[in-house]
Amino acid sequence: MARKTNAERQAEYKRRHLEEGYAERLDMVLSVNDGVALRRLCAHSGETKKALIRRLINEEQARLMVKMTPEDLQKFVSLADIKWKNITG
Repeated sequence: MARKTNAERQAEYKRRHLEEGYAERLDMVLSVNDGVALRRLCAHSGETKKALIRRLINEEQARLMVKMTPEDLQKFVSLADIKWKNITG
């Protein structure tokens, strides 16, 4: 049996996590300024881009949720059921 290349192992890992529902792919293009800011924040915090983005998302969500009424919180939580689509044009 031939050894798998690093790229093959990474592709298998990504495919498995996406298929099993453990992950959601995020592809985006940032402005140069935003890319520099992201690298600075990562260097300063010692986090990977993935870890930094995850932390910022969770902090912002918690900040918003703590201020919500029970009704608003219920609406907010139900937004997770929305299937987002790419909008082109």
